[in-house]
Amino acid sequence: MATAADARIWARGALRGIGDSLYTPFCGTDGDDIDWDAYRALVHYCVADLGHPMLWCTSGIAEFWSLTLDERKRLLEVAIEVGRSADPDVVVQACTAAMAAKDCLELTLHAQQAGADIVYIQTPMMEAHGGEGVLRFFRYIAARTDIALGMFNSPSSGYVLTPAEGARIYDEVPAVCATKEGAFRPQSSRLLHELAPDLMVWECDKTVYRAGWLRDGIVCPAQLGTAGYFVRDSAAQNLFRVLGSDLE
Repeated sequence: MATAADARIWARGALRGIGDSLYTPFCGTDGDDIDWDAYRALVHYCVADLGHPMLWCTSGIAEFWSLTLDERKRLLEVAIEVGRSADPDVVVQACTAAMAAKDCLELTLHAQQAGADIVYIQTPMMEAHGGEGVLRFFRYIAARTDIALGMFNSPSSGYVLTPAEGARIYDEVPAVCATKEGAFRPQSSRLLHELAPDLMVWECDKTVYRAGWLRDGIVCPAQLGTAGYFVRDSAAQNLFRVLGSDLE
């Protein structure tokens, strides 16, 4: 786990390769229960069978909005338990997005105590008064925790940070070391890199790899949270293999 003080140095060496964003296998009446055996099998498959070096937990694919805080905590704990039994060095990334800052703080502190390596905070889904409000949100969490932090900049939040706003958060919150740019706007990611060249940027639009952005250092050598383990199409599988080899 990286502390806030060494987050940026840690990220340079640790955030590499393919990270698998884990879904939540629901079961039972109305899908109100979690199939823990299926979840454990998924974690083992991603780490042991596929050999991927990172996991991304309790985020959008996990449908975090459908989970209680206790369920989110347990999902992270199981991912750490199963993932680290398969690979002691697997990097565990936790998303602690929540409607309330206190809930986000509770989840972030739990991730820190449970042994996650880094926490990503999605741009708050509530009205946060733009980039200034998101900055205040990050300051609130960072002041009360001691773990590496990342941004998750997604249109599903209702507000997408501008490159200048993302760079300001990076400049003013030392624990912030990485960002998942989920808006599929490569030129904005390129500008963010220019404004904050040491920030680890993952642009979700795969065209940037064909454009040579990885070789040029514009995007980092990691796909922080993908669902590549779902891919069946042979051409898509080949693309993931190529990207994976480039990222290692």
